[in-house]
Amino acid sequence: MNNQVCIQLAMVTWASAFLLAIILIIAIPAHFCGCNVINHFTCEVQALLKLTGSNTPVRLILGLVIGIFTLPLPFIFILISYTRIVVVMLRIHSAEGRLKVFSTYRSHMTVVTIFYGTAIYMYLDSVKGVPGPG
Repeated sequence: MNNQVCIQLAMVTWASAFLLAIILIIAIPAHFCGCNVINHFTCEVQALLKLTGSNTPVRLILGLVIGIFTLPLPFIFILISYTRIVVVMLRIHSAEGRLKVFSTYRSHMTVVTIFYGTAIYMYLDSVKGVPGPG
């Protein structure tokens, strides 16, 4: 990877995070109801959405859309890249070389699956668990 590709990847990441933040600022009302304390280490989107005073469909849809763009979409890209690694791994003729690649691949996929699996479950559970209006 050269410097230009690295800079482009960083710019796309920063721009998408900025756009998601702007969407939140525009879509969420400026007032918050109740306790304005987030009991997390990070100020994540779902926790911020819970601080708003209403359970509007816009809030639920926004949470779902942001959840899709921040979790399953990158997870799919990671799975595609690891699928390509498996294809290359199967072309390696030596068993020792395949074993080295597979051991690294296995540990990486375990970490990625645990991280994204728990985060996706958390987001889907929080969207599902929000009571409707009324």
